[in-house]
Amino acid sequence: MDGRAEQLDELRLSPAYIALIRQRDAFARRMTWLVMATFMIYFGALAWLPDSMAAVTPEGGSVGLWLSVIGIAMGIAFAVLYTWRMNTCYDPALRRLLASLDTD
Repeated sequence: MDGRAEQLDELRLSPAYIALIRQRDAFARRMTWLVMATFMIYFGALAWLPDSMAAVTPEGGSVGLWLSVIGIAMGIAFAVLYTWRMNTCYDPALRRLLASLDTD
């Protein structure tokens, strides 16, 4: 086995790496459930409350239209939050772990 493969095997067995993967997976799971809950509430309202979704707001739009806009905005916000968290927390931690392997 070459040196890089041995380093990767060493990394996979590292307690710090295992903890990082667990944290990252837990965050991804929470975000997945949050996004699913948001969209399931929206689709549930479409299916079971069609009259409420068709109600006209004082501004002239329908409730369904505004909830659609809010749903899209929340989807974008979730994507931004997920990307920001990965780029600022988990990716630097992984880089530090890889750098520590190179110095050992």
